[in-house]
Amino acid sequence: MNLTDVIAKDTRILVADDEEIMRDTIVMQLQMSGFKNISEVENGLHALQELSNKHYDLLITDTNMPGLNGYQVIRGYKANPQHNGTKFLAMGGGIDQETQEIYASQGVSFLNKPFRRDELLYAVNQVLKN
Repeated sequence: MNLTDVIAKDTRILVADDEEIMRDTIVMQLQMSGFKNISEVENGLHALQELSNKHYDLLITDTNMPGLNGYQVIRGYKANPQHNGTKFLAMGGGIDQETQEIYASQGVSFLNKPFRRDELLYAVNQVLKN
C-alpha cells in the first residue's frame, strides 16, 4: 500500500473548473489513483455553495473562472466562521509569479497548467499531508 492509497481512502475532494474537459481530466486522474469521493462544479459560486453545504478535505480550483475566481472562492470560504479545515490547491495556465505569491500568502499551493498526472498527484499528496 502506498501513500496515495492511504490518503485516498476517505479523502473528499471538490474540483472547481469552468472547463468541462479539465474537470473530467482531473477527476479521471484522481480516480485512477484511488480517490473515490470526488465532486465537481463548473464555477466559483457553485464551489462556495458546495463548500458551505458539505465538508471537503481538499478544494482543487481553477484560478480563472467567470463570476468568482479561485482566489475569491478561497477567501470567501476562509471568511466563513464555519470554515472546517479544507485545504486548497489552485491551478492555472500562464499565471505570473506575483499571482502565485498571492495564493501562497493565503497558504494555498499552486500547480501550473498544463500538468502531468504525476505532478497533480504529487501536489495533491503534498497538500493533504501538510
